[in-house]
Amino acid sequence: MKTLMANLTRLLWRSPSVIITLVAVLVAMGFFTRLSYQQFLFLQAQNLSSLSVFNEVIMPLAGLTLISQLLVGIIASVQLMPRLVQLGQSFLIYQAGIPPLQSYLILVFPIIIISFIPWLFFLLISIHIDFASQLDTLRLLVAAIGLISVGLVGVMVVVCCNFVASRVLTGLLLSTILVATLLSFDSMNALLWSQSYWRGLLSPFYRFREGIVVVADLIALSGWLVFLFSLGFLLLHRRLTCNKNKPLSILFIGVFLVATAGLYQGQWDLTNDKRNSLDSILLTKLEQQDQPLVITAVINEETNRDEILRGFDVVKRFYDKSEISFRARQSLGPEFQYQGEYIQFQLGEMYQAIAYPLEYNVKASFEMAISQMLRRKSQWITFVEGHGEASPIAKNTSDLGELHNTIKMMGWPVAAQNLTTTPVISDNTGLLVIASSKQSWQKQEEDLVLDYLKNGGNLLLMVDPDSVMPPRLEETIGISRIPGTLVDWSGYQGGTPHPAIVIVNQLTDHPTVNKLNNLLAFPWASALEVVELKVNPNVEYTSILRTPQGVWTEFNVESEQLAFNQEQGELQGSFDIALARVDQSNQQKVVVVGDSHFASDSAVNNYANKQFALNLISWLTNLPIDEQQVAQNRDSSLRPSRLGHFVFNWGYGLLLPSLLLLLWFWRKRRRFNA
Repeated sequence: MKTLMANLTRLLWRSPSVIITLVAVLVAMGFFTRLSYQQFLFLQAQNLSSLSVFNEVIMPLAGLTLISQLLVGIIASVQLMPRLVQLGQSFLIYQAGIPPLQSYLILVFPIIIISFIPWLFFLLISIHIDFASQLDTLRLLVAAIGLISVGLVGVMVVVCCNFVASRVLTGLLLSTILVATLLSFDSMNALLWSQSYWRGLLSPFYRFREGIVVVADLIALSGWLVFLFSLGFLLLHRRLTCNKNKPLSILFIGVFLVATAGLYQGQWDLTNDKRNSLDSILLTKLEQQDQPLVITAVINEETNRDEILRGFDVVKRFYDKSEISFRARQSLGPEFQYQGEYIQFQLGEMYQAIAYPLEYNVKASFEMAISQMLRRKSQWITFVEGHGEASPIAKNTSDLGELHNTIKMMGWPVAAQNLTTTPVISDNTGLLVIASSKQSWQKQEEDLVLDYLKNGGNLLLMVDPDSVMPPRLEETIGISRIPGTLVDWSGYQGGTPHPAIVIVNQLTDHPTVNKLNNLLAFPWASALEVVELKVNPNVEYTSILRTPQGVWTEFNVESEQLAFNQEQGELQGSFDIALARVDQSNQQKVVVVGDSHFASDSAVNNYANKQFALNLISWLTNLPIDEQQVAQNRDSSLRPSRLGHFVFNWGYGLLLPSLLLLLWFWRKRRRFNA
């Protein structure tokens, strides 16, 4: 048996069709990896948020690997049974004196081995990527197991086709058509019936790729394997013995498992960040509402449904009272057709819509939208405008557009207010934000803010070296700027683009920074100091962030030759760059940050800047920071070595496939000379 199996395996390895197919799919996978790798480096250089190596590189590569497995399986399978029949050599299997089941395994095993070479190639690339990034290892393992399981089912479909075919061309056409039909049916089923119980090949594969192990998928794949394995054996047995009385009971076991798989409940989210699980706090709030959650996706492209359905699948698995529908924008009334694509959430009389395409991954976007909808009656965050402040609405790089969009998606109602045109601060204002005023304030505007503070209102004040700070507001808060722009020469020598960008790498125990796991960057910042004219025993000042030692307050930051000049009154040392003021009598919180640029569109995605800004807002509004944190992808960057960079560009797409081809030619020539 082992000798015959080895001979059949060598027969496949010697087949030019098999080798050409293998080389072709490896080249395709290698160059696809190269393109994905280069595209990711480009996006990484653009400082985009929510990047994930797994999502951008591994997931599409896994899909290509599955197609490659099926293609190699088709070519390998037609080289055995159909070719043996066409050449009149199938009698060799009959006369070998081997039981039918062993004959079946002898034929199938070499095909499986050959067809899983693309899977080994995928594993090699993934391990290499893991060294250059921080992949979710458990998720990668689940995806690899999913490729084995789904790929094995697909290969068995091909094997069954070729046990029917008597010619190579017939087997090739029959296998290709059947596999394409199954994959097309799976795709159409996912698009047209979002809550179908059908378990084909693609839907389990998609869930494995996301790091989800679903009981129904395991049962369905087991049923498919039992059904296809027994069907292939019966087809081969009938061809070998012309016996049509073989029992069919095992076939019905497989059919039963596939048909009933959707009735079984249970799943495991094996990802490190639980990207496929609904937040437990949010789920509790939904269950307290005890109302149907209706999701309506208004999109034009059918291909966009897959992403939205993945998000809905997460919600549906945890909150059963969920339903989804899709509508084209053209089907809406004329008053709505001017809007872009969006997803609307409805829970009773509460509504929330988010724009599509999504800024974050679909699960995080759904959670943010539902969370914001549930906080509809919570207090607002109001940005003061009218004095040249950084705007939450404008699109300049110095404005706060991205931060504004993020906090809106995370559930905070946001407003921008000119205190001159609207001379009242609403009672439902939970936080007032002043982002670096550049023009002087009118007295009545200053009075509005002072009255707001007297009533216990919370304030986030960001001041730059050139900001205009209302004198009475500065006196009330008790925090002032030290003249000059902070210069961090050590940070500049460490790689920052300009000496006036201060890098903070030593964090305090304050709740806004104690859980940050990255640096902070503050461009063109001011040093702060406490100047409390009237001592209030109820008021406590706390340092949130301090600069490293050696930073100085530069008076002429535009100079080409920057140097500390003590004679001009410049100071050098470690300075406070963010201070908190808490009034214990009314639990009022005020934070002053000596920089607004860190939260601007040009810098908010640098290091942990965005998370720090969100933590400040979360602490000031008394919403738990942990509940509001944006999920930080561990694999958000690629840092390959020089050798790794070369291998990504040329090794996988050119060198390894060429090596395989040269090895095949060398062995062929060696056999010819022998």
